Amino acid sequence: KLLLAFSACIVAPITEEILFRGYFYAALKRFSERLFAAIVTSLFFALVHNNTGSLLPLFVLAMSFTIAYELTGCLLVPIGMHAAFNTFQVILMFTVPSAANG
Repeated sequence: KLLLAFSACIVAPITEEILFRGYFYAALKRFSERLFAAIVTSLFFALVHNNTGSLLPLFVLAMSFTIAYELTGCLLVPIGMHAAFNTFQVILMFTVPSAANG
């Protein structure tokens, strides 16, 4: 459980934000409009998580990470948001039995 929590709350937010906001979004933005880059990157983020029921919420979450990154210009902001979100989810998973079962 400790390894899962560490991976979800620390490793995943750092690696995913570097990959999705730092690399994919930045690369797409260089060759297209910001909105298009944000939508494509956020949709890709949601699809990679491979959970059909969470596709729309993950897309909205990813858009908020992208907006935060765009407004601040600092990758640490979406990393912190992502870590906070994942930490909250992990806490729910370990404390609320129905949260782990959907």
